[in-house]
Amino acid sequence: LKDKKTLLINARLSPEPKACRNCGSTVWDGEGKQIIVKNGTKASTIRFAPYNHVPTVMKLKKQKYVCKNCQSYSTADASFVKENCFIAEPVKLEIIDLLSKTISYTLISNLCSVSINTVIRTLRSLEVYLPKTKGDALLPEVLMVDEFRSHAPHEDKMSFICADGESGQLVDVLPNKRHDKLEKYFKNYSQKSLDNVKFLVTDMNA
Repeated sequence: LKDKKTLLINARLSPEPKACRNCGSTVWDGEGKQIIVKNGTKASTIRFAPYNHVPTVMKLKKQKYVCKNCQSYSTADASFVKENCFIAEPVKLEIIDLLSKTISYTLISNLCSVSINTVIRTLRSLEVYLPKTKGDALLPEVLMVDEFRSHAPHEDKMSFICADGESGQLVDVLPNKRHDKLEKYFKNYSQKSLDNVKFLVTDMNA
């Protein structure tokens, strides 16, 4: 495949049809006539993790269906890959695991047999899990703060964490506990957000 030795898997996914996602019609009507019928296949190429150090690709034909009631079309879903995606979910999980290591994007792309752009896109997809911390995002009324040893590559090896004292939800984790760094960080919040804090919960450390 593209002048590279590759393990090719030819597969077909053709499960029994289900109720129409668009109009809710059942597969069979009350008179025994089939409403959801098969209507060709959709071909896709899905990249899996290498097998014995050989890149592995699946040529998958997914069954298409049509609803006779609303004329809408649907395609069979594969549990190992998201819709309109061509990288298998286990590969993405492997990329995420490798991103936590101190190695380069290039090495990760080689280990997973994907492009560097795929590695970067996977990293950026994690941004939605980051806490919203700046601008108009309100800080909680009860703000818990503390320091902890994170073994981060900083001189004091101590990091800073803050959370909602009522819900326990994480607000943010900072790589440094120094006062000047914290002051600069909290200045990124709006005055409205800062004024929302009514209680500050911490220990007696200076």
